[in-house]
Amino acid sequence: SVYISNLNSTAVNMQYERTLQFSAQPPILYNGGYTNLLPFASNGISSYVPHAQPLLNLTPTAWMLSQSISLNFLHRLRRGAAINDFFSENDSLQQQIQLLNYFAMDDGAAECGYINKSKSGKMAYKIELQQSDTVQGLQLCFDPVAALKLKSLSYRFNIKIWSDVNAKPGIVLYDNGASYPRYADSTRMPFTTYLLKTPVILSKGSYYVGIEQYVAEGIPIGFDRNTDFSNRLWIDAGAGWQISGLYGALMMRPLIGSAVLLSLMQNQKSDRVVFPNPAHDQISFKTQFCDGIIDIYNSIGQKVYTGNLNQNTISVTNWPNGCYAYRILQNKDFFTGTFIISHP
Repeated sequence: SVYISNLNSTAVNMQYERTLQFSAQPPILYNGGYTNLLPFASNGISSYVPHAQPLLNLTPTAWMLSQSISLNFLHRLRRGAAINDFFSENDSLQQQIQLLNYFAMDDGAAECGYINKSKSGKMAYKIELQQSDTVQGLQLCFDPVAALKLKSLSYRFNIKIWSDVNAKPGIVLYDNGASYPRYADSTRMPFTTYLLKTPVILSKGSYYVGIEQYVAEGIPIGFDRNTDFSNRLWIDAGAGWQISGLYGALMMRPLIGSAVLLSLMQNQKSDRVVFPNPAHDQISFKTQFCDGIIDIYNSIGQKVYTGNLNQNTISVTNWPNGCYAYRILQNKDFFTGTFIISHP
């Protein structure tokens, strides 16, 4: 949305234009046309749709999805039919939107630290994928005030990925093994990047990415009190998963994206790896992992099936209704997803 107001006491005829430039691509121009902006004192912010909600006709391409890019917008107002206004600096606004390879809930600065005081404490962010993508790692900002306390290798944590079961973290889809806090000195609020030993391919859907710690004192992580994403942060302090409820954002950023994934997506033509979904008598798989091993888990984490994908079809006639998670492994590559069984 674009918020435009007229601080004069009378209506002003105004034109809105926008230019989008990114990388070496040709600029994309938008002209919202003219309208009479009514005074703010009596009418508030302009609600003229071509100005207030300008269309952005930008279709993501494989090239755009394969890297981090910056979208540079120039918003400009022109009064009447004038080529230039009296003071163009007052009528021009530059905006930059960065599309990077991570989910960032925080604003980059920690006002305090967050500690989960449970030996098996877990913290995870909910992420929602609109198409298949790959989790490459996790960035963590450890509270630098508490850094001196974390010298021992006993302060271990594991990066994990959980499936979504009944709108909360469910089955562990991936465990990266032991990691330990590391502190960078290059910035005031440094993030430490931990890459997964094996990047994890996830199908379209909801997942939870975070850590499980193995120290009762807790591992202090930076906490942003200015940006609230408490509805996406899930905490388990020993009594089960709960929404955080604490206003703010934990400084933990899942890293997403893979060039390998793009070639896989181009070959697959569809995100629908399991079909039919929902299923009632059998399921089949359409995937490049033709020689992979598949494990299937029910909603409480019990493994109900393991086998080779070259069988192609699995009978689920006697399986109870519900949500199931699957994990496909071929060599060192993972692919995970979910499906539903619904018997008539």
